[in-house]
Amino acid sequence: MRVRWWQNPATATYDTYYLEDLAELRGQPVELTKLLDPWYYQDETPVFFGHYWLKGAPTLLQPHAACLDYSVARGGQLVGYRWDGEQVLSADKLVWVE
Repeated sequence: MRVRWWQNPATATYDTYYLEDLAELRGQPVELTKLLDPWYYQDETPVFFGHYWLKGAPTLLQPHAACLDYSVARGGQLVGYRWDGEQVLSADKLVWVE
């Protein structure tokens, strides 16, 4: 199963942490003892990633994590980020076309 590795599982519910729909667990907090590895990205080095087919308006996921995959092949947006070496990312620097 794929997870939102940029999100702290200790403060997440199953539907906000897992990419797959787990209808029977919606709204329930993630049980950390059930995870093989409860790691999540906390580094200050910015990371840009794709292959998540996100939907909606592009937004930063965390101050140091930006997904640039907003389903352009399925009618979404082609997304980029104007990075100037900053460690804390800014939503103002996300750019996209429909």
